[in-house]
Amino acid sequence: MKKPASLKEVAKRAGVSLGTASKTINNTGNVNDKMRNDVLQAAKDLNYTPNVIARTLKTNLTYTVGIIIPEIANNFFDDVIGGIQDFFESKGYSVLIYNTHLDSSEEIKAFDVFNQKVDGVIFVSNTINDELYAVLQDLSIPVVLISTYAKGFISININNELAAYTAVDYLCKKGHTDIIHLAGEKSDLNAGQPRMQGYIRALKANNIPVKQDNIYFGSYQFEDGIRYAQELITQKKKFSAIFAASDTMAIGALNILNSNGYKIPGDISVVGFDDLMIARYASPALTTIRQPRYKMGSEGANKLYLLMLGKDVEVLNYILDFELIIRDSTN
Repeated sequence: MKKPASLKEVAKRAGVSLGTASKTINNTGNVNDKMRNDVLQAAKDLNYTPNVIARTLKTNLTYTVGIIIPEIANNFFDDVIGGIQDFFESKGYSVLIYNTHLDSSEEIKAFDVFNQKVDGVIFVSNTINDELYAVLQDLSIPVVLISTYAKGFISININNELAAYTAVDYLCKKGHTDIIHLAGEKSDLNAGQPRMQGYIRALKANNIPVKQDNIYFGSYQFEDGIRYAQELITQKKKFSAIFAASDTMAIGALNILNSNGYKIPGDISVVGFDDLMIARYASPALTTIRQPRYKMGSEGANKLYLLMLGKDVEVLNYILDFELIIRDSTN
């Protein structure tokens, strides 16, 4: 029997990107009339059928699941992976991990590899663009998303906007009015943008002017916190607190402030995000937002397991609770 055409083959025949083909087939987004007609004709010529139910028909079980993560060296993923592994090992499944090194082409390759070799896959913590969204829709195995989101798929998250609001509102209630935000990437719709919006909403709620030059965009790394803290000092910027979109940026900033004679929290209060293990051992211990990372992993694993069993699971963005952990870096 001839193998059914894939969406990738439809896109190639129509001479368009995978993302454009996906938008056309699923009637999402804006596609011009010519491209839409080309895609629909290609789908007809190839007898393409959207792969909606194929995942429930898989019979050659491997008792293996895949995890796709963007950066294995990032401590954020330790507990997430732990939650996934513990759940599936208790069910007699093996777990394979694919580290994509923040490379979108590697993400697509990872899905292609896992689509042939595992019974289900969990994708963790990177923004899903149009091309990757099309890949997700064309899978023949179930998928669950953690710390990211795509319409039509099960995902596990926290409310990043509310969490950031909670952290910054805490600083405002402590009397801080000049609060620097070490933000994530502008393009990061999962965490960077929501956390920045929470920062802005908290300032407005406390009648504090929002100053765009108090927002510094980074990539959640130690180096961002180091670089921006040094810049703040060099520019003699007026501020009394820093809210960082990650613990790593917060601790990078802490190190520079400490080495330049600033008293934390006497001179500057610092708040991070994630509650990585290093947060409690920072000097001083870091006030931060705790994400339930292990639970995010185990909940995502449970949802995937049910899908692999053919159970009905409501397609939702499941929101777990966060917690503001107050330590010694704020007053």
